[in-house]
Amino acid sequence: MSFKTDFKVCSCEFDLILCCVDQNVCKDRHRVSFFHYALEELKLSKKELPRRYTLSEELHCISTQPAIFYKMPDQMGLLPGVKGKICQSLIKKGQRPGTLIIIEYEKPIASDLMGYLRGLFWGSEEGPTKIHPEEMCVSGPFLLILSFEQGSPAAKWLKQRFRSKFNIRLASISGEHRAVLAKAYEAFYADDMEKALAILSKNK
Repeated sequence: MSFKTDFKVCSCEFDLILCCVDQNVCKDRHRVSFFHYALEELKLSKKELPRRYTLSEELHCISTQPAIFYKMPDQMGLLPGVKGKICQSLIKKGQRPGTLIIIEYEKPIASDLMGYLRGLFWGSEEGPTKIHPEEMCVSGPFLLILSFEQGSPAAKWLKQRFRSKFNIRLASISGEHRAVLAKAYEAFYADDMEKALAILSKNK
């Protein structure tokens, strides 16, 4: 499996899955998705919305953590200085609204802070749950958060948009799947590819 970026091709295999949340660094410490986009380019426009959706700049987060985080995205100096931020909510009759949050920092978030962010949004689960369904990823200086109900059509459309237009993979891994991947990852680095594939096959 190869992953093409703006600058090079990264040949990570299992880490490509594990890097869905942190797209800045792979197992070989390659920079894999460093941005040259402006914050405004990532912003949604009304003309690209799916039919019958409207945009709002009010927060409609599913859980409270993203809304609190949006008001203090530097976490009192723990994270880099904030260069800019936007929030946009997608609204459609008959569906619970959800919110897209994008924070642009003055420099990329260090990989060792990803554990802090996972704990902040998901607690001990370290992945999306029904109560805390938020999905996030870090790419270059940007942190993107989707706060939508699980299975939301709007969230599905947003993930496809970011993947096709900007090569951003917004796909957070649940705690259960993270444990399975960790076992496969361990076998992979022990040069036991057969065992790694068997673990993944058993837990499809």
